[in-house]
Amino acid sequence: METLRGIASLSVLFAHWCTTEAPGWIGSPLLATVFKKLQVGVYVFFAISGFIMPYALNRGGYSVRNFGKFWLKRVVRLDPPYLLSIAFCVLIGYAASLHPLSKVLFHLDWQNLALHLLYLCPFFGQGWVTGGGGVFWTLGIECQYYLVLALFFPLLCHAKGWVRWLTLGLFASSSIWADALRGRFLPPYTPFFAMGITTFWFYKGQIGRWAYLASLCLLTCLAAWWFELYQVEGALGTALLLGFYRRPASPLQFFGKISYSLYLFHAAVALRVVNYCNRFAWGRSWNWLIILGGATGCVLLATGVYYLIERPCRDYSQGIRYRR
Repeated sequence: METLRGIASLSVLFAHWCTTEAPGWIGSPLLATVFKKLQVGVYVFFAISGFIMPYALNRGGYSVRNFGKFWLKRVVRLDPPYLLSIAFCVLIGYAASLHPLSKVLFHLDWQNLALHLLYLCPFFGQGWVTGGGGVFWTLGIECQYYLVLALFFPLLCHAKGWVRWLTLGLFASSSIWADALRGRFLPPYTPFFAMGITTFWFYKGQIGRWAYLASLCLLTCLAAWWFELYQVEGALGTALLLGFYRRPASPLQFFGKISYSLYLFHAAVALRVVNYCNRFAWGRSWNWLIILGGATGCVLLATGVYYLIERPCRDYSQGIRYRR
């Protein structure tokens, strides 16, 4: 699990550092296309969440009457690093506006920031804070998934197989009519989460191997209705690895641990650094050094946030128990 998270976080990290709107930043259109496809890490995260959330709820003995505690656990676990990253985006945006070459006036929209607290920006037609928009939208999607899962989890774990399949079918098929909601709401992305849910069923022994593989085939076709092939393949490969191969890769375990913090902070740093450095004709060799140095700096920043903020919050969240 941590290995896949590490791969996903690093892929999104380099996708944002190497694919920007700055003209000629890395020089090669081919490389720009390759790095852009590293955003597949987002869909890897969706598939992982599809698996790990029902797994955690099942292991914790969750029932709908524990909804309040479930949401408290999510808030304690995820919101402190998230709120810190919002403050970081605002601070770095203000610092950038002070530079003589800056052409953007700093403006603080308190109403917009308040909507960030409950991931409500899409519901009010507002964008995410500058520097966080590249990643915060996925947190909003994940939050909607947590809400739906917590409410319908008893149906997804029902003793009768037809109840489980019907619930999953209704959940996943909502994507067919929801392309206009992409980037804002959950329905377009339900096939990716459903891949993780069926993997959880397979892991738990509720479905056999062939039923599992057949469900993944159907969900792959459903996801391919609107999404590009590499995005679908990323989620499908994640589900298969979770289902059949869980051996950890030690070098990537560390990046898996800091993946949430790295995901939250890297986009804001990449946006500001690339926009600033692209003003100077240093040559593309220097640009690659900036990318490597900036990515390393993001890893160091994320490491500090993980040990100082995220890990204590995670440990405290794990201490909140459901009533059985």
